[in-house]
Amino acid sequence: MRELILAGTLPSGSRIDQDAVAESHGMSRLPVREALIALEQEGLLARAGKRGYEVRSFSEADVRTAIEVRGTLEGLAARHLAERGMPQDVRATLRECIAEGAGILAKGHLLDDDVSRWSHLNKRFHDTLVNSHESRVIADAI
Repeated sequence: MRELILAGTLPSGSRIDQDAVAESHGMSRLPVREALIALEQEGLLARAGKRGYEVRSFSEADVRTAIEVRGTLEGLAARHLAERGMPQDVRATLRECIAEGAGILAKGHLLDDDVSRWSHLNKRFHDTLVNSHESRVIADAI
């Protein structure tokens, strides 16, 4: 369901009924309820009635603030990494990402394939940075 929401297949305002989801997927209500609660905690769903949820909508200000919060948390992870010393595997991965990114940008223009490569590269870079922290607290907050 998370993928459907993030892809826009389930647009904001879409109502999601726990019983209907359980029935359509041939599941009991308990795992569906747990999944819906997790998506609510992630901020993707909001309660809408006793057994239903609604896909949340996000304003431009919400998106800007989320990016700012993520940047602050990633900065904290980077600071901790710098203070305790960067393991060689983390250093190598970050350097690979930077080199590949420079190669993508060196052409001076981006093709559709480049945008996809950049997106995956960006995710790899940021995931490496955040997941290299000794605690899961920052990653969980993000």
